[in-house]
Amino acid sequence: MCVAVLSSPALAMHGLDAEELYSLPLQELMELEITSSTLTRKTLRSVPASVTVFTRDQIREMGADYLYELINFVPGFQAFRQGADGMQYFHSARGHRTSVKSREVLILVDGVRMIREADSGAAIPMLSLYNVAKVEFIRGPGSAIYGSNAFLGVINIETVRGQDAAQVVGGEHGRMQFNGVYSFAQGDSELNLALNHFAEDGQTYTLENINVSPPQQVTGKDPRKGTDFQFSARTGDYRLQGMISRQEAEDYYIVERAASDLNHSYHDVAYLQLMRDLDWQPGLHTRLELGYSANAFKLNTEIRGLGITRTDQQETNLQLIARNAWQYASQNSLEFGLELRESDMSSVYSTQTRGDLEFYPDVERTITGVYVQNQRYYDSGLQVVVGGRYDDYDDVGDSFSPRVSLVYPVSPRHTVKALYGEAFRAPNANELYLVGVTLVGNPDLKPETIKTSELIWISLWGHHRLTVNGHYNVIEDSIYSTTTFLNRTEDEAFYGMEIDYAVQLSSQWQLQVNATALRNLPASDYREADRLSSFILNYQSGRWNVNVNASYAGTRHMQVGADKVALDDYWLLNSKWMYRLNQHANLYINGRNLLDEDYGTPTRLTLHTDAMPNRGRELMVGVELGF
Repeated sequence: MCVAVLSSPALAMHGLDAEELYSLPLQELMELEITSSTLTRKTLRSVPASVTVFTRDQIREMGADYLYELINFVPGFQAFRQGADGMQYFHSARGHRTSVKSREVLILVDGVRMIREADSGAAIPMLSLYNVAKVEFIRGPGSAIYGSNAFLGVINIETVRGQDAAQVVGGEHGRMQFNGVYSFAQGDSELNLALNHFAEDGQTYTLENINVSPPQQVTGKDPRKGTDFQFSARTGDYRLQGMISRQEAEDYYIVERAASDLNHSYHDVAYLQLMRDLDWQPGLHTRLELGYSANAFKLNTEIRGLGITRTDQQETNLQLIARNAWQYASQNSLEFGLELRESDMSSVYSTQTRGDLEFYPDVERTITGVYVQNQRYYDSGLQVVVGGRYDDYDDVGDSFSPRVSLVYPVSPRHTVKALYGEAFRAPNANELYLVGVTLVGNPDLKPETIKTSELIWISLWGHHRLTVNGHYNVIEDSIYSTTTFLNRTEDEAFYGMEIDYAVQLSSQWQLQVNATALRNLPASDYREADRLSSFILNYQSGRWNVNVNASYAGTRHMQVGADKVALDDYWLLNSKWMYRLNQHANLYINGRNLLDEDYGTPTRLTLHTDAMPNRGRELMVGVELGF
């Protein structure tokens, strides 16, 4: 489990004293608030789940600008590039992924689902971390609260409130970036605004053109740009929040085709959500949420046999949620809720040789979910959580996802957690209804389900913290594809261990290390690494903060024709040097992949003979301003 230790330059932006925080023992830092696992306030020691947390200040110290950069520092999680387009980095948890999409991990931003219902892909591929207050990574099933897609994990992102700050960044390869947050408060009302913008000319790569036979090497780049605007307004018991985002990528690969000037992708997202809090009586609280979102995903490329091809995937979602928390006794609480979602999806494409076609016609989906959870606390310190969620999809049937957990502090230094949970992932519209050139959907698909057992031990002594997690997973009705999508008839069982160690070496030095070992992964997960590791080393002295961090990925495989080829393991080393100019300004230098590691990641199509090229060294300078 990760605990953020904040640096002096970051804290100075908020008028805080770093030495006060550094004097806190790790036991107190373990009291950071976690809400995503149970929808109630927990700490890292008491939360009934495997959870990793990064705060805003730790993210800034590391120099991580986007979510995919942070994922590789979470035990069991991995993110790497594939050839959907120049900005998509797909991720997985505990070594399992159904396809190139990251369908098994649910992403939430302030409670809003940030995945597309049509294909389960991430709605915003390069999700900015600048205006993020905290990121919680649940490792393991989360369907007992969140329903489908919380299959192997949940990423819960909370944005900042009540801060005024900005940064300007410039760097190699034409990188330009601006981020800003602004807040206004009066009485019981507040307004929070955030703007994130980036643009890059991209790096130069040797790509593989599979539109010709045999494939030929060509030169390409990966320019990309994006802008998002977020707001949150509150008055009394009402809150309104929303986002508008557009991201674009050119050249590089589109659906693994290198087509130079023809290649273009667009990711458009907009959502609006209204919330109201109600306190019916002491101990009984209700939050009502009404939300609307619209997603568009468009691709242009050239495909052999089809010529210039354009795809347009559109969807809208309407959501109503009622969440209730009832403290019905001094040591008992009950959480229960209802979720209704209506999705309208379409996917069409146009080809040079076949004209206008439909991947599938307009598809409507109605989802009803009901959950309940009881938490019981005993005088001995034992905490028992029992709950479950029932989901009904009008097109694929129903699923029930139970959970049971025991958390017991065996001593002031040691805590043991025993967890069992089940989760499901409903087939998406592409898997059910796709009418493609080489792949068609299967309307008879069943949801895939997983059963996970975990045992966790947390130990704290002095300035040290050690967390060890062992997990065993069984997937039933796993979805895979040949010329169509099918459910596997045999179960897939795999297991692993995650170790996380943190130490406060002194008031100036902090070190955090984690390692993951996965065993018996399903044969279809050959693209995933079964060994992962990372470290974060932070040094603070006076006006300086220096952070050195690195992530490791073991051997992955890609399929070339009928053969599987092993890809080399690699380390990616990063560092950020930050200097506090005054109380309101920081200057920094940030470097990614400092050793200029030349590494490849697996392709999806078997026509490629070369792995996907990844970005080399990137250097940038920035100025942070706090008001």
